[in-house]
Amino acid sequence: HGDATLQVTTSLRPAQGDSIVARGGWTTYKGKPQFKADMIQLAIPREAKGIADWLRNGAVRGVGQATIGKLIARFGDGLPDAVADAALLATAGIGDVKARAIAHAWRCNAEQPELTALLLGVGLKPKQAARVIEQYGVAAKKVVATDPWEFVETVEGIGFPSADRIARLEGLDLTCSPRIQAGLAWVLSECLNRDGHCGLPQAELVDQAARMLDVPHEVIEAEMPRFMDGVRTVRDDETGLVYTRLLWEAECDLADRLASLSRPPFGAIPAAEAGPAILRAERELGVELDRAGGQFAAAVTARSKGVSVI
Repeated sequence: HGDATLQVTTSLRPAQGDSIVARGGWTTYKGKPQFKADMIQLAIPREAKGIADWLRNGAVRGVGQATIGKLIARFGDGLPDAVADAALLATAGIGDVKARAIAHAWRCNAEQPELTALLLGVGLKPKQAARVIEQYGVAAKKVVATDPWEFVETVEGIGFPSADRIARLEGLDLTCSPRIQAGLAWVLSECLNRDGHCGLPQAELVDQAARMLDVPHEVIEAEMPRFMDGVRTVRDDETGLVYTRLLWEAECDLADRLASLSRPPFGAIPAAEAGPAILRAERELGVELDRAGGQFAAAVTARSKGVSVI
């Protein structure tokens, strides 16, 4: 778009002269072309001078001119070949901690454009890709290639369908244990978030998972002992329901509280005395409860029972 002037709003803070990589598309705003970027990243030069400038601009906290000078003196134009190797960087006399920090920062930032292309190429949206990169850095490549279902638990905004799509594109085994475990967890979470249930009967959980994953029931059944490990999920022997551990503990706590409230003394009075007591309260407060609509009867029930559900 020629010499167009661009106004950019982003959390990225490039220095003057830095190059950036922006991914998005052109739109029109008030008759003028506008580029709407879904993702903006710093493009780090790959030669020794570019790496030195990148470090000089504060890419790694605690790395200043003295450290950069040692790196240039030790590696010279070969710095690009050494910058991702912490052990090799340490031979410049900068210390193991700084060496590891520089190598980690380089792996997480310098490879972002390629990593972004990979993540977008397997179907993730720009915001999802950005979260994966923030969480994993370059290690995301291994997760994509071996167990993309891990993203469901670790990256906000990535659900099982997105992770499963990556797995299919990567040609992974669709009957492998990580997929079955992630699918079971997804079905259980959906029964809470979509349907409002706290748990599912084991047979129903197996059936729903088998249909969603399109695998035989026997494959799901074989994974159930590992899934109900008592850490993430629990099977309640009394009800036969499979819960997430947190919801099961919440249900047990609620049941204990209700049981304690149902035992005296909690101010409950005999039903014969509750009606007159509510009448006195009406006179004292200057209100009148609806008789036809059930308000008065509900108040009597609540006053005469330790626990009531209205």
